[in-house]
Amino acid sequence: MVLYGCRSYEEVGAPDYFILASFDPKGKLVDKMIVSGAKTFDENHKVFTAKNKTQFQVDEYRNEYEKDPEEYGYEENRIVNRVLVATKQFQVDASGKFIAAQQS
Repeated sequence: MVLYGCRSYEEVGAPDYFILASFDPKGKLVDKMIVSGAKTFDENHKVFTAKNKTQFQVDEYRNEYEKDPEEYGYEENRIVNRVLVATKQFQVDASGKFIAAQQS
């Protein structure tokens, strides 16, 4: 598996995000998923935690801004809080696919 960082160049100052990708023994892409950061300012912010070689967790947070982004936008609008909205567990199966783990 490979974890790599990205940034969209469609917007000035776009946020960073990270993709987890898995490959088969011949190097062919098997699966990929955004696991950290966010592609756009209005998406939930994700945080990746590796549990072990075959399990990981992605927490999703909603950003709360100092000023209303609808009125003031995101540039120079400070994040004042992040609220946890979801925790998702994943497992990497034998083929390299990312499978949502059973929630208890």
